[in-house]
Amino acid sequence: MIMNRIPKIIHLIWSGIDEPLPDHFKTLGSTWQRDYPDWEYILLDKRSCIMNTASPSKLVSLYQELDDGDKSEIYLIPAKYISPFDQYQFKRFFGGKRSDDLEHCLDEAYAVHYSFNTWVRAVR
Repeated sequence: MIMNRIPKIIHLIWSGIDEPLPDHFKTLGSTWQRDYPDWEYILLDKRSCIMNTASPSKLVSLYQELDDGDKSEIYLIPAKYISPFDQYQFKRFFGGKRSDDLEHCLDEAYAVHYSFNTWVRAVR
């Protein structure tokens, strides 16, 4: 079953330049932590996010070095806060689906793919 292959990690990537994560998104993140207490929740910002520190060619190189199991990991990214260029690069190199709407965590585990309405295959 596909749910067994999905790592129990929720990544929220905030690229608000020098702005802190807004309270609204902290609240959204807390719904994920509340509803999925056995999942790891990671907030990535411009200092810790590989998207903001590596060139697209470096990302592709890192991705190609991964084994198939690691390549299948899914990262969640709030699309409103990724530049159109970064979105293009990730969609081009890793595939993905995007929508601008953000929602609270839903009851079903499958919502992990869609609640932030963005998923891309990416590197650790």
